Amino acid sequence: MQGYYVDGPGSRYEPLVPARLMDTRNGTGVVKAKVGPGRTVTLPVAGRSGVSGIDVTAVVLNVTATNTTAPTYVTAYPYGTARPGASHLNVPAGATVPNLVTVPVKDGKVTFYNHAGTTDLIADVQGYFAK
Repeated sequence: MQGYYVDGPGSRYEPLVPARLMDTRNGTGVVKAKVGPGRTVTLPVAGRSGVSGIDVTAVVLNVTATNTTAPTYVTAYPYGTARPGASHLNVPAGATVPNLVTVPVKDGKVTFYNHAGTTDLIADVQGYFAK
């Protein structure tokens, strides 16, 4: 199960014109460096490229892994929380793989985990949920 929607109060979805928030190839939003095996990179999203800086609860991102050196998986999850056991992207070595993900936001940030080898990560915001 991926989630559900209900009538009544809750978070509202705010679509945005897609914008690049992260690119490890050139240092957009994070340090310019591939993400190593078993390593994470944390991306500030609140208050950037139209994402609310006050009441954002989750962000919708098109995440791409590219320039991978080994088969790997990438997981996106709320900053400062335990990494879930599921992956968002499964990437063969040398491939470029995108996927649309919705990630809860904590303290204005999300974290990305790379399992094996090194990879560049790109994230383009598509919209966000807010209270």
